[in-house]
Amino acid sequence: MRERLRFWRRVLVLGTGQLNTAAGWAGAIILALGGIAGITVPLVFHLSPWLIAAILLFLLLFVSAEGGYQVWRKSDQERKAAQAGQDEARRDESRDARNRSVAAATRLAALIAVLDWSVGLWQSGDQDSVSSELTAAYKEFAQAEAAATGELTDQELRKRVRLHSRLAGTCLTAIDKAPQYRPQVARLLRAHAKCISEALTAHQQGTDLPAYVAPPLEAPVDLSALFAWQATV
Repeated sequence: MRERLRFWRRVLVLGTGQLNTAAGWAGAIILALGGIAGITVPLVFHLSPWLIAAILLFLLLFVSAEGGYQVWRKSDQERKAAQAGQDEARRDESRDARNRSVAAATRLAALIAVLDWSVGLWQSGDQDSVSSELTAAYKEFAQAEAAATGELTDQELRKRVRLHSRLAGTCLTAIDKAPQYRPQVARLLRAHAKCISEALTAHQQGTDLPAYVAPPLEAPVDLSALFAWQATV
């Protein structure tokens, strides 16, 4: 009830304000015309009661309509201002999320490059077991991946990066049991690293991710199936 009373009070206040302005202009025009003509027109004293009632009713309708319009106009302006503020806040949030995502992609690309370089050294060496450099590079990548992928805004890219971490961990664990597969494992890791690096670059540039087929990592892991996947990329 109080809200209705406040609403109609605002309607009357704003409406009478506009009526006062209109009446001021009308009075100025009448006085100017009267001055020019040199006559006084006592309209009010010669009006019939019905005409006076009609004028008062018109004034009430005018005040209500004009006041209602002013209330709506002010509310609409406030709504548009609030909507514009919300839209700007959403744009800022989206821009900040994008910047964080690009920064995370840059960090991950650098770590994958280091891991790939370590795999290359291991591949070109004569040591079948996993080197300490490769182990250190993988641990650094795995630790950073857990935090950095949470900043990526692309869900598909998240899955690919996490899959690379899982693939590297699986292969480096399996090579201790099957050291004869060192060349194949190294080529596999480097081929998958290339796929992930290209996806990270696309994300940084704001383009679509390249086509991708995930390597088969369902338990138990079949190394021969992984080597067959390598031929598809």
